[in-house]
Parts: sequence; structure tokens; C-alpha cells
Amino acid sequence: MDMRDIAKLAGVSSATVSRVINGFNNVTPATAERVRRVIEETRFYPNSSATTLKHGKSSTYGLIIPDITNPFFPEFIRSFERIMVEWNRDMLMATTDFHASRIQQSIRRMLIRKVDGVALLASEIETEPIEVLIHNRVPLVTMDRRLTGPGLSDVLIDYGSALDEAVKHLKRLKHRRIAYIGGSVGPTISDHRRDAFIEAMNNNGLKVEPEFIRAGNYRISGGPARRPWPNCSASPAAQPPSSEPTISPRSELCVPSRSTISPCRRTSPSSASTTSSSPTSSIHP
Repeated sequence: MDMRDIAKLAGVSSATVSRVINGFNNVTPATAERVRRVIEETRFYPNSSATTLKHGKSSTYGLIIPDITNPFFPEFIRSFERIMVEWNRDMLMATTDFHASRIQQSIRRMLIRKVDGVALLASEIETEPIEVLIHNRVPLVTMDRRLTGPGLSDVLIDYGSALDEAVKHLKRLKHRRIAYIGGSVGPTISDHRRDAFIEAMNNNGLKVEPEFIRAGNYRISGGPARRPWPNCSASPAAQPPSSEPTISPRSELCVPSRSTISPCRRTSPSSASTTSSSPTSSIHP
């Protein structure tokens, strides 16, 4: 059964059926109701590919994330999908897994499916691959890349306030030697977080010890794998890791007694504005 069959049963033209399906308001209420009743009775579902081809819009929005195993992203995906459902839109998700080839494949999928927009949360992506989306006039929203332009928006994270609150929290617990496990070397977002930590330490009158600033990999394995203190006697008193989970209570990281691990961000992914973050918990071994 196709749209012509629905039109014949409803006693209208195929164009009228198309207008009803696509929500146009230039159909009388009585006619629209008759068409919708036939659609419901016949359990007809329109061909979305044909609709996309005809109107150039797919009512689908893309979401590109770096790592599905990171606990932050499933929460974000759930919020993103909830918004799509509320607006009767579809979601197309892709993960890069921090590989350049996966990035290219993800963007290609978005273009082939003719998505109406893309939210990109993979900060490690260079500018060149995403220029293809902008060139094809696909609206793009990124997170903390700090680049904007026609068709390109960016949501900034207030790392300055986040790290300042984290350091203040540790200072209130009488810690003075504070280490920082950041993200992967290379992405500018890692540099922003590290610089915010150094500024927070200076603002709070605490000494920055370069040997206590180490890079992780935005995964739990990055904590123990980059352990910056080989023995407890020379260990810092506290460690505020970067926003992604680099330390877990079961990590094989040498944590001295009377020390604190303070995650510096638990951002609500449903926030649509610049997001400030704050420490939410401490782990006291």
C-alpha cells in the first residue's frame, strides 16, 4: 500500500495525503481527520526515504561521541533522545573511539542520511573533517572547541569555575599538595582544563608541582596507567582528575592514607547553555 491507495480510500488526492502526513495546515480539519483515520485503519507508514528525497529534510539529527563506555555519554544520549522524541524527530548516533578513520566514517554517514543537524562531542576531531558538514550546509553544534561561524555553534564549559571549586574543596579538607590527571595530550580541550587547574591553584595560594600534572586518556584505565607518583611517600595529598572518569575506587592507583580523590565535573548533559561544574564527591581511603 502506498500514498495513492490512501488517497483513493479517503477520497482525496495524493497531494492532500502528503500535506496531512507532513503536517501542513492548508487542509480542512474534516479532510485531515478523514485522511488520518484511513492511515490509522490501514496501519500505513510513509516511506521516510521518499519524503527526505522530495523535501530535502530527514527529520533526523546526528550525534557523534568519542566513547560509548564513558559513563557521561549514555546519560547525554538519553537526554538527546528524549528531546528528539518530544519533537517527533529521529536520532542517528555514531562513535569515533578516538580513531581518525571512524571520524571520517561517522561524518560520511551523517551526510548520506541527510541529517538536519549534528551535535559533535568529540573534541579530538580536527577542523578539516567537520568542514565537510559546514560545506554541505548541515548545522553543527560542538562542545568546547571554541570555534564559531556560519552554521557552526559551540557550547563552552566553564572549567575555570569548576577547577576553582574543586581546589577550594580539597583545600577545605586541609590538603595542600594537589595533583591533576588530565585528558589526552593533543586536544585543545585538555590544555584548557590543565590551564584552569594551574590558575585555580595560583588563585588559592597553593604551589603547583609540575611532576603532579599528568595526562590521562579520558578513560578509567588512564588513571592507574599514568600514575604520576610511583610510591606513596612522595605522593600528593589529593588528586582532582579531569571531567571524564580517570580514577575509580577499584583502580590500582597508589593512593596514600588521609588523601582525597575529587572528580571535578559532573555536568548535566541536558543543559543547553554554558555549563559550570563542581566537585560532587570525595573518596577517602
